[in-house]
Amino acid sequence: MRKRVSSKQKKILVWLIVSVAIAACVAGFICFKQTHTIDLNQYLTIGYEGYNGYAEPVVILDAKALERDYGGRMQDAPESLWKESDTKGVSDRVASFCERYKDVPYGGYVYADGDVKNGNIVHYRGTDRTSYDEYFGCWVKSESFDIAAKGIKGLDDADPFEGLKIQTTGGNSEAVAEVNTNLMKSPFCYIDFQLSKSTYLSNGDTIRVTIPESDLEWLASENDGYKPKKTSQKFKVTGLPPLTSFNAESTRRAEQEQWQRAQEAQKAATEKAAEEEKAASQDSHFSNSGTGGNAGRSGNSYDADDDVDPDNPDYEEGDEDFDEYDDIEYYDDDWEGDY
Repeated sequence: MRKRVSSKQKKILVWLIVSVAIAACVAGFICFKQTHTIDLNQYLTIGYEGYNGYAEPVVILDAKALERDYGGRMQDAPESLWKESDTKGVSDRVASFCERYKDVPYGGYVYADGDVKNGNIVHYRGTDRTSYDEYFGCWVKSESFDIAAKGIKGLDDADPFEGLKIQTTGGNSEAVAEVNTNLMKSPFCYIDFQLSKSTYLSNGDTIRVTIPESDLEWLASENDGYKPKKTSQKFKVTGLPPLTSFNAESTRRAEQEQWQRAQEAQKAATEKAAEEEKAASQDSHFSNSGTGGNAGRSGNSYDADDDVDPDNPDYEEGDEDFDEYDDIEYYDDDWEGDY
């Protein structure tokens, strides 16, 4: 005959099942925390910034693959390491992780002997298990390897004006322009670009920027006769403020800078006066302490810095007791014994 299970036994059974499930989850989480190591060799490639013969190797992490495999497991990075993701489907925490790992010495790094061209050997140096637990709740590791560079685009495909900026200062009709090459890639960042017009500029003016002949010859000599597809480019002047507004703003800034300089000068003068007053006070103290012991004598005095008192040749600097009591004679007619 089949036994009936009481409601009390059912409750006990349910609690046992729930307890086992919770224990399994906790154990799994602890195990995950202890063995959670990301092998970055599965997610990294070597890329190149710049043109063939002038390129620089860089580490590129596959953020989407990391998001797929670890995005839900990583912890959010602290604010100091936070980077907002600019890739669709990649969380901020994974973007922060990728940004952190590219920085030496937190992870592996890539280097080469000088500028890189296709066929050159590039070295990647990995890292042993590196604790990221403080920031991302994981460990990382990577193995070292060497690789031949390939896929670097040549100068024939390059735009010699890519990244070039024309900076203007001044108001409309009196602005001045200059070339900024900070964002340009080698070798074009070394060119001494010439401007067709650089002063007394107004909104709507056109500036033609040209590569001088001397730099064209240099490019050809360094790159097997290479010549850029274009040697000049036009830029249009826009966004200049009205001259009156610019002058007013310039006046305001000049007055503010002048006020700041005056404040700094006043502060420096106050500090200097305090130091001089302190030094004078110390000199006065030393002078008084040096002559006070000689009051009532034959009028002789000596400087506090002197090592010897002229009235007491046996006195040496630092013997304060002798200095204080050297005029006092100690005797007692009734004293018996050793004094």
